[in-house]
Amino acid sequence: MGRGLSSAWFVSAATAGLLLIAASGAVADDKLTEANMTQRDYDRITNTTNSRPDDPAAGPKVEVEPIHDLNRAQEGALKDEGHATKVIKGKEWTDKSPEDRDAHLRRIRETAPEGSRFLIEVPNGDVWLLPPPETTELGLHIYLHLVRRWQDFEKVALPVAVAPETGSSHSDRSGTKVARTVKTEERL
Repeated sequence: MGRGLSSAWFVSAATAGLLLIAASGAVADDKLTEANMTQRDYDRITNTTNSRPDDPAAGPKVEVEPIHDLNRAQEGALKDEGHATKVIKGKEWTDKSPEDRDAHLRRIRETAPEGSRFLIEVPNGDVWLLPPPETTELGLHIYLHLVRRWQDFEKVALPVAVAPETGSSHSDRSGTKVARTVKTEERL
């Protein structure tokens, strides 16, 4: 009887493990990456709007420079060699409205060294403050070897939107927004 219990326990544990693996795979498939990103995703992540449009002294919205997501080695090099600091985490950035993003960048810019730039990783949304490079050579090194800017041709090559599922009028990943309305017409 002891063996029967341990066999049943093993089967239950194995089944639970397979379910956990299957569930984690589904979550991983839903994660936004450069491979499954659309132009709409790109625009949603990089969008900022002037938070002080009625104040001419405030100037235009704060610009962010889109770069490709960094790996850990690139992050470390950007910190060590470029003296950059991650100032906003991606989740916090994507949860904000475009106006709130601009207001947050303005607050950071008030204490940042003159000539600093904001870099945003696309698609993860992490925002970095890059102080002005000490030398032209360091500036070139940063942009040639540490970060890769998004180029216009790369954005244009992204699909405009996620294709709708067969039999559905939804095109977004969560299936909650109507992308198009399917109309039927009766003929007499």
